[in-house]
Amino acid sequence: MRSVWILILLFSSCQAFAQASDFISVKKKNNRTVKTYFPGLRIQFTTEYGREVNGIIESIHSDTVFVREWDTRLGGGYFGLPRIDTVGVYLTGYYYKEIKSVTVKDRSGSLALLPGRILMIGGTGYAVLNLINAGYLHESVGDSKNLRRLGIAGAAVVTGFVANKLLRIKSKLRIEYVHMDSPGSPKPRS
Repeated sequence: MRSVWILILLFSSCQAFAQASDFISVKKKNNRTVKTYFPGLRIQFTTEYGREVNGIIESIHSDTVFVREWDTRLGGGYFGLPRIDTVGVYLTGYYYKEIKSVTVKDRSGSLALLPGRILMIGGTGYAVLNLINAGYLHESVGDSKNLRRLGIAGAAVVTGFVANKLLRIKSKLRIEYVHMDSPGSPKPRS
């Protein structure tokens, strides 16, 4: 019984401090958060100098994002077959204002552009097939029937191109560093 009281007194006198890690927040123009990056998450971004960075965030502190990158290259393996080999693993720090753009995977983005791509591929294929058939059947390319078909193919390609341009959302994302120096008081830095 006496040891229980000693343990209770010992644990009640201890204070626990949990320091939350700083984090990076990617936001749209309207201040809506698109993605938040913490240590342990994979990140892919381009620096102001054009360097592509792809790795796992080791830590975020002092306005710096530390990313662990793997340098993998294609090398020769057994029986002359190619294999991927890790040449080196690097831990590099990047000041958060050095990050020019962050690649954020948007699940609906590629699906929105799919109809335009299908129109462009289909229109191009139709035009090429029409020209091959005209050559094979010894028809004139300037024939009114042939020009109408090429016009339809060209209209499909142009429609697909315009649809892709209209559906592509070009929102500027900004990176915001959130400094956690005391519990409950995040201080964003833009």
